[in-house]
Amino acid sequence: MLISIRKYAAALFLLLGLTALFLILIINCRFFYRFLLNPLHIPETSGLSRDEILLNYNCLIDYCSPFCRDALEFPTFRSSGSALSHFAEVKNIFTALYLLAPAGLLTAFWLFLQLPRRERPRALGAAGRLCLVLPAILLCLCALSFHDIFFDLHRILFRNNDWLFSAASDPVITILPERFFLVCAKVLLLLLIISGALLVALESVSSMRLRIRLRWLKTKPRRTQSARP
Repeated sequence: MLISIRKYAAALFLLLGLTALFLILIINCRFFYRFLLNPLHIPETSGLSRDEILLNYNCLIDYCSPFCRDALEFPTFRSSGSALSHFAEVKNIFTALYLLAPAGLLTAFWLFLQLPRRERPRALGAAGRLCLVLPAILLCLCALSFHDIFFDLHRILFRNNDWLFSAASDPVITILPERFFLVCAKVLLLLLIISGALLVALESVSSMRLRIRLRWLKTKPRRTQSARP
């Protein structure tokens, strides 16, 4: 019973750690946003130049880093008090991700080491299947109704309406369309699915090596003790 709890706890912490890690990578990948500017038609819909969009976007990402101590002040955008309050909450969430990523991965690794050797491949498989099934379900839901999921997630994470922006008072919303977050969500879920597939494959390889080792130990000739004179 205790082994099963540790096995599935390791799988859960690994999923949390990987999710936080991939989110950090996606957030800090400035090239990813630059690459999506034209496919998502952000310059056309916002009415801003590419350089001005990137200037303000980079300012926002710099502010959201837990290592930034400066107040948020966009180079060319005006901002309402509610928008600044919202981005302060977003910064807190990003800071939590930086804590969750190492904590989740290290906890999963520690729980993995507590398992008997024969159970470790099964723990990898459990983590892999969790990383496969749950993101696959969420990916299907995003394809069906991302708008509703996007709004519901904001209502869960934020206990106010500061996240409801107006382009007139907060033009930053024009460079962060919902379509951009949809692409980010799909990339995150695909990375988790790929990780799950790799973990399941690693389970198969580890189980095969363990069976070969056990078979070798069974067939290994025992040393015969010499009789005492």
